[in-house]
Amino acid sequence: MQVQVTGGFFPQTRPKEADQALSGGFSGTLRIAPVPWLTLQGRYCAADAATGGGFSQGISTSAIIRLDSDTTGFRWSVVPTFGWSTNQSFELEGKGASLILAAWLPATDMWQPYVGFGPAYGWSPSSNDSDVGRNGWAAILNIGTHCNIVGNLSVVGELSTVYQVNLFDGIAHIIFSPILGVAYAF
Repeated sequence: MQVQVTGGFFPQTRPKEADQALSGGFSGTLRIAPVPWLTLQGRYCAADAATGGGFSQGISTSAIIRLDSDTTGFRWSVVPTFGWSTNQSFELEGKGASLILAAWLPATDMWQPYVGFGPAYGWSPSSNDSDVGRNGWAAILNIGTHCNIVGNLSVVGELSTVYQVNLFDGIAHIIFSPILGVAYAF
C-alpha cells in the first residue's frame, strides 16, 4: 500500500473561460497492490475553481498493470484511468479517460525516476442541447521521480505536459503542470 499527498498546479480544460491555464490545488492518492502485477489506485483532488471562487473537485480510479516481471532496470506498465470532476457547487461537470504507457527507469539508492505517455479524452455529461459537443482530447507526458528520504517515506516531484485540444471551443493548448508531495509505502 502507498499513501501520497501532493500540492501543485492542475491544468484547466478551458483556460480562456477560466482566465487561467493552471489552478493551484492538492491531491490525495491511495494505492494497493493485491497481486505483484496489479496496483489499484484511487485519487481525490481539489483545485481553485478560478471563476466564481471555491474549489473544483475530482476523483479518479486507475489500474497500474505490469507488463513485465523485472524488479530492476526498466519496468513497464499500462495505466488506464477514469475520472469525474465537479464544479464548486458539487455538480458533475466532466468525465475523462486516459491510457498511459509508463516506465520506471533504473533506480538508485535514493531516486526512482519514471515517465509516462499516452492519450486522454474528456467530455461533459450535460443534457443541455447547446452543450452538445463539449469534449476534447489530449496527449499527456508525465516525468517524475520519488526521492527516498528515510525508510518508506519519499518526496515526489512530477511535471506533466498536456497538449489538449478543446473541440467545444476550437482551441488547442500546451500546459505544463508541476506537483510536489510526499508518499509513504507500507
